[in-house]
Amino acid sequence: MVKMRESAVRKLDYDEDAGVVVVSFPFDQALNAQLKSELPGMRWDRDGRRWVLPARHAARASEILIQMGFAPTEAFIATLAGSASAPAKGAGGSSAAADAAELPPGARSVAELVARIKRALADAFPGPVWVVGTLLGFDKVAARAARYYPFALADWDETADKPACQLDAVMWPNVFQTLCHKFRGAGVELRDTLPVLFKVSVRVWESAGRLQLYVEDADPSYTVGRILKNLDAVHDRLIQEGIADRNRRLPWPELPLRVGVVTAAKDGFADFQRILSQSGFPFEIHFVESRVQGPETASSVVAALGRLAREKVDCIALVRGGGASADLSWFNDYAIGRAICLCPVPVVAGIGHDRDETLP
Repeated sequence: MVKMRESAVRKLDYDEDAGVVVVSFPFDQALNAQLKSELPGMRWDRDGRRWVLPARHAARASEILIQMGFAPTEAFIATLAGSASAPAKGAGGSSAAADAAELPPGARSVAELVARIKRALADAFPGPVWVVGTLLGFDKVAARAARYYPFALADWDETADKPACQLDAVMWPNVFQTLCHKFRGAGVELRDTLPVLFKVSVRVWESAGRLQLYVEDADPSYTVGRILKNLDAVHDRLIQEGIADRNRRLPWPELPLRVGVVTAAKDGFADFQRILSQSGFPFEIHFVESRVQGPETASSVVAALGRLAREKVDCIALVRGGGASADLSWFNDYAIGRAICLCPVPVVAGIGHDRDETLP
């Protein structure tokens, strides 16, 4: 059997001379950030070239690190047992043992409750699980400064248009980079309100007093499938309401010179304007800016269509340049589809590239 090199082992040791817990692991930037987040007392010992913790944090280190695969040495186990039996001084010089003795009969401390919850979670979820949910509060820009990516996974109530329930979740930087690459390969960008299938571990964050999901992996094919399913569902609803082809049946003027344009005030409008100017016809363009990506897309597009309809234009063009499938999917919205169907002015749409499929 080949013996694993000492440097390749995650290990918990105790240095009696220095009075510190020694945390050994192969260099891993993401793991390093995670440990410093969960063990604020951990610091780099430049002289010994090692990560260390004050001995008083031995119990906390064992709770977190052993379940992450860190092997405790006999010296660490001995100091852990010693710290558990020694009176832990608290505020006013009282000991943890004395505090426990003062508990009313049948009462439990918060620490004991948390310990029981952790054991129950470990029994219920001995390993990672796959969970379906909607990303909420997923802010990539703000998270970069925090060294990790916090958000929530929710079950979304379509009727009430709000989360029915949710759990806090987090991604470490290495996981985030890996998943971004996987999703881009599937033509999707990770963003807020995206339906996802994540592989997570379920743990209690003791200092914050909350249950938290730690993301390990994802399946982008689930997200792509949900985007297409939502497109079909919205289209079927418009058909059932009998309005799906109402706008398409409107008569077109022989030469629609008064053209309304709904798009962002950047490349989309410039490209459209350039094509019309090259035609040689005296087009009169009525431009109304709208969002073409993000949660405000539907409301801004609907408002723009209504404004142009009141301006008595001959037709309206809804345009947006190319992008990831998830970015274009903001147009697969029932409110946008209904506004187009009921618009009294003919509407044409150019969303993304020829290969892209969206509702308008």
